[in-house]
Amino acid sequence: MNIIVKKAELRADIIKLLTAMPEEARRQASDAIIQRVLALPEYKKAQTIYCFVGVGWEVDTRPLLEDALAAGKAVCVPRCEADGRMAAHRIESVDDLQATGLFGLPEPCENCEIVPFEAIDFAVIPCLCADKNGMRLGRGGGYYDRFMSVFPGTSATVCYSAALQKQVPTETHDKQIDCVVTENEIYRAGI
Repeated sequence: MNIIVKKAELRADIIKLLTAMPEEARRQASDAIIQRVLALPEYKKAQTIYCFVGVGWEVDTRPLLEDALAAGKAVCVPRCEADGRMAAHRIESVDDLQATGLFGLPEPCENCEIVPFEAIDFAVIPCLCADKNGMRLGRGGGYYDRFMSVFPGTSATVCYSAALQKQVPTETHDKQIDCVVTENEIYRAGI
């Protein structure tokens, strides 16, 4: 079986698993994951962070965004472009996330300042699942692999323990994340 088919099957299995997770258990796990991210030294020392906005069964990153804003950090959120790339737009408050982008996800308003990727210290990357070595499986659009190919800072992906894999199938374009944060553990790969 080729890698593309393995990834597609794993995506379907993980989405089924995460959507079946009881809402209260998912909320508690999400809260614990965010608390672990907030405790990371890399997050604490970062002046500029980049973080997706979790929706549905994803880890709820709004508490992280609010903490970073309250701490005076520059907070950037991705805005998807039509060419399969993202831009980092700085938000001043979560109220700047009223726009919905290409995929119906909360995104910064178009007039929010664009921040170059090289100015970002710490990035929180979404995943469907990940392994302890920092390999992640996303939704398949390649947006975050393109971002990671030029991002010079420290990266963390947030992953429910239930979705942690022994090994995520990878291709040459897949990029390793520095640390995988679950509600139970932090796995450091590239740090």
